[in-house]
Amino acid sequence: MRLTESTVAIRPRSPWEAIDLGVLLAGRHRGVLMSSWAIVTLPFFCVLSALLWDYPTAAILLFWWLKPAFERLPLLILSQSLFGATPTLRQALKAWPATLKEQLLPSLLWRRLSLSRSFQLPVQQLEHLAGTERALRISLLSQKDLR
Repeated sequence: MRLTESTVAIRPRSPWEAIDLGVLLAGRHRGVLMSSWAIVTLPFFCVLSALLWDYPTAAILLFWWLKPAFERLPLLILSQSLFGATPTLRQALKAWPATLKEQLLPSLLWRRLSLSRSFQLPVQQLEHLAGTERALRISLLSQKDLR
C-alpha cells in the first residue's frame, strides 16, 4: 500500500466528505463488492437456514452475529482499490480468509455489540494494531475534530 498511488487526494476530511468518498468508492466498485458479498454470505445463510429450518429467528440471529467476519471482505476490496490495486473477484475471495485470522474472535465476542465496530475495523485489519497501540489509535481517531 503506497500513499503515492492513491486514487484520491489524501487529506483530512469532514465526516460528510468521508461518507461521500465512501459512497463514491462503493459505487465505483459495486460489481466486485456485491458479487463477493453474495458469494461469501449466501452459502452461509443457506446452510444456517437449512440447519435451523424450525428456528428461523435463530438462523437470522446467528447470521447477524457472524457479520464481523463478512465485513472484512468489502474493507479489503475498498482499501486496495483506494490505493490503485483493485482486486479481481477471484483475488478478493482468495485473500478473504487471511483477513479472518487477525482478531476475529474478539470481533465476534466482546466487540460484537460495539456501535463503533465498523469504524474500528480498519485499525485492526489495515493497520494491524492490537492492545495499547490499537486503543491509542482508536482514541485518536475518535476525537471530535482531527484538523
